Amino acid sequence: LCGVQKREQVLFTYPPLVNVFPHQALDDYGVEWSFLEVSSRDALILALAEKRARVVVGESSFLRATLEDAQRTGMLDLFPESPVFIVAGTPMYLALPELAASLCGGVVHDLYGCQEFGWLTLDGIPLRQDITLVPVEDDYADLIVGGLPTGDRFPVLDTGHQCNREGKIITYA
Repeated sequence: LCGVQKREQVLFTYPPLVNVFPHQALDDYGVEWSFLEVSSRDALILALAEKRARVVVGESSFLRATLEDAQRTGMLDLFPESPVFIVAGTPMYLALPELAASLCGGVVHDLYGCQEFGWLTLDGIPLRQDITLVPVEDDYADLIVGGLPTGDRFPVLDTGHQCNREGKIITYA
């Protein structure tokens, strides 16, 4: 759904994501994956230049700050062509999709999940059939997975998710 192809390089910006992104799922899909050896913006810029990983998975503000650093230091030319940034771990920084597009032709996808239930939504679209939205107030709903509450409540809007207007679950709010 993010346009990630088999045998493509996927770079994770910090090792704790391994709990939500099990290597078995990545291996089964057939992508080549790696982690930053040092969790810093400089290390990410260098890894993008050296490994040419087109797909980067990381926390939204970290990716934003890295893009801004790369622009400020003139290193955006070292990025791979048309990078895909999959934000996970924290709510998406609202200006990131526009920033990534304008600075390096990048596309941003917003992945919501948790260790207990795995990957749940991408760009506001459920990834599993056992997801239920229980309306609670105004435009908000509790997210239920397999009959169990996640403890998260999101707006559900017909106007759609910022990364995909078809997605109705606004996980960055």
